Amino acid sequence: MMVGVTGLLVSLGAVAAGAQQAEPPTTRYFPSQASQTELQEVYHVWEETLRAICDVEGIEAMVFDIEPAYEYIEPWEKRLGAEAMRLFAFGSKRRWLQVDGVQVFTRVGYNYRTNRYTETLLDLLRSMDEETLKQLTNEGVRLSELGSARDQVLPRLALDPAMAKVLAERGGEVLVQATFAPQFEYTDPKTGASRVTQLGSMDANRPPRMPVT
Repeated sequence: MMVGVTGLLVSLGAVAAGAQQAEPPTTRYFPSQASQTELQEVYHVWEETLRAICDVEGIEAMVFDIEPAYEYIEPWEKRLGAEAMRLFAFGSKRRWLQVDGVQVFTRVGYNYRTNRYTETLLDLLRSMDEETLKQLTNEGVRLSELGSARDQVLPRLALDPAMAKVLAERGGEVLVQATFAPQFEYTDPKTGASRVTQLGSMDANRPPRMPVT
């Protein structure tokens, strides 16, 4: 049996520092299994939230390609500006642009690969000294301590609209922690097929791991 190490699975988890309790999770369900009435209720929640965001941000017009797979979203309560728009776009998996003063969020032209999650993590890890890297993997570090890397890491933690809201509101006070799990590749002696697996189990409560080779 041939075995070779292929890389690491790396994830960055975010926790709001000083929060009394966890932010209410975004409820994700399967819209293909929902009734028309249930879908209309979800659209209504989205519309009310988007109107509230427009009010607090002073936005006169917005076009948003609503995502019915997210049933629960919540607006922020104070004006946060362009960074909140950017994070909300990442969390909603939308491309954000402004057309004649209209804020447009659309799936058209959105490219998941532009997030460069893996490359950003590698660049961040390479830039750290040994002490900071140890802290990142053990206790975690605040986003404000990452220097210029903060602006690159921040949107990649916005996994859904609810997390985008937390990041926009608490910004530099959010703690991030890195988790590593070794991957290896082997040839199955029975079938001759090449397989990739990892050492250790996945923690379902953490964000998805991204492969780093």
